[in-house]
Amino acid sequence: MKVARPGCQGGRASGVDRDVGELITAAQEANGDVGVVATPQAIGFMDARATEAQTGYPVRSAWRSPGDPRPLPPADAIALAPAIFDTIDTWAAGSVLTGSGEPHRPKAGGAAERLR
Repeated sequence: MKVARPGCQGGRASGVDRDVGELITAAQEANGDVGVVATPQAIGFMDARATEAQTGYPVRSAWRSPGDPRPLPPADAIALAPAIFDTIDTWAAGSVLTGSGEPHRPKAGGAAERLR
């Protein structure tokens, strides 16, 4: 396993912020190179500096612009916490939802056109 990315969706109410360090340690003990991606809401509930010190990578919490460097290596595994049934069902269906709950439509000329 090259990289495990604990994805933090929730905050204090879910308790994920307290346990993310344990998840990172477990992945590192399994020879994982760990990076963390958190939602903008979750970043306020976690100690991003401690997480960055533990992983050696910045905590991602915003979209990257095309051409910007990728701060994390490619992932072999992803841990998502907390994950409600709807989130898992959406992933299983291959959908990506935006904050509005509507499926994201790629911009014209994007990669989706080349992959059809």
